[in-house]
Amino acid sequence: MNSRMNGMSADMIQSLSKLEQDAKVELWEIDLRSKGGQLHRFCNQVNELDAAVVWQGKEYTPYPIQGTDFAMTTQGASNRPTLTVSNLLGLVTGAIEQYGSLSGARVTRREVIATFLDTVN
Repeated sequence: MNSRMNGMSADMIQSLSKLEQDAKVELWEIDLRSKGGQLHRFCNQVNELDAAVVWQGKEYTPYPIQGTDFAMTTQGASNRPTLTVSNLLGLVTGAIEQYGSLSGARVTRREVIATFLDTVN
């Protein structure tokens, strides 16, 4: 079994193998703790209640964010994904002013099938 599937439930593995899947939701974490900041969680959408998406008990704030050019390959040079984050409310400007640079911040992207979001959604 693929090492990425070790922590998945049987229901989740079965759902992934369906011909038709529910919508995927992209969840983002930007970890600025190495720079003295905090962990920020974002989702590019809201849930059915017009509120923050909740997954595994954690809220993902609705915020314009997009990643492109993700690929998995075993040959050639590795890909260089691009992350585009809105400067809505001055979030990016404020972070750069406070930390000098966002280089070195850890970014995590999770694709979750909507069925597996918390029931509060």
